[in-house]
Amino acid sequence: MRFSPRVLAAGILVAMAASASAAEKQWFVVMGSFAQGSAQADELAYVVGNQCGLGAMIGDGFDFVGMTPDVTFVYLGPYDSRAGANGALKDARNCVSDAYVKSATPRDGDEGGE
Repeated sequence: MRFSPRVLAAGILVAMAASASAAEKQWFVVMGSFAQGSAQADELAYVVGNQCGLGAMIGDGFDFVGMTPDVTFVYLGPYDSRAGANGALKDARNCVSDAYVKSATPRDGDEGGE
């Protein structure tokens, strides 16, 4: 079976685009989210880190496509796969019972973290 060079090139470009967009999506374990400017995010990150031994980060919802803007959230990750995040979720729920997994994509130049 023969394919024209244009069909092959189009197929390669589609595959590359799908691969690039999948690589940009990251997975997070969200421990809690709070109104911006609230000290609660700092307090939760402290508890998660010091009392639970987990490396929590604080993020700004505006920095991620897929996160709620106008909130500050405490999270673990990012993870490259949902399976990786689900593994971390088990430990997270020992500390924060309503922690959950969420996917998001960092906006330009933001790789997660403060």
